[in-house]
Amino acid sequence: MHLSPTSLIAGLGLLAMAQAGPVAPVAGPEAGITFTVERTALGEIESFVNATALGVDIFGEIPDDGVREGDKVLAEPGSKAWAWIRAQIDIDWNNVPEEQKARAEKRQFWANIGVGMWTMDHCQGVAAYWDNAQYGLHHWDDMNFYSIGIYHRDLRNSEQLDVSRWANGDWCGRYMGTIGGEGIGCAHVGPINCFHLFLK
Repeated sequence: MHLSPTSLIAGLGLLAMAQAGPVAPVAGPEAGITFTVERTALGEIESFVNATALGVDIFGEIPDDGVREGDKVLAEPGSKAWAWIRAQIDIDWNNVPEEQKARAEKRQFWANIGVGMWTMDHCQGVAAYWDNAQYGLHHWDDMNFYSIGIYHRDLRNSEQLDVSRWANGDWCGRYMGTIGGEGIGCAHVGPINCFHLFLK
């Protein structure tokens, strides 16, 4: 196949424009990204069933078999901490009894919202969990994450949750998109390394 200099230059120009173009949001109805709560064949919430089988209280403190690194907890699949983290994003806080809400709120700080990210689709693989996500900070890890969930409440109209990935020597160097305002369960967004929660 022979390419003329004109067609080669035109092709390279289109490639450069495609790479320099804006990145589409990764979540929200317009992007087709939805949060999903996985259920068993009996209609039970799968993550609650799995946590209960391990003796995990999903409204209590995170089990101590996770590894705390600064402002996050890392948990391997099969651990109690992993089961607890996974269950958090499936809780519909609008329908939780006040007693359970009060127990959970005792461990809330800062923005009163938590974020979990997983190294595989469907919120599987190694989990990284930030219980007290702070406004205005970039929360990151050097692993690639492919799914995300938020817990305790929906994002408010005054809040924005952006996700990004490694670029130019920075784990948060390339903006990948914005997570929509509400969602219970798991959303597929990766690969990402970082999230940033802030007030608009």
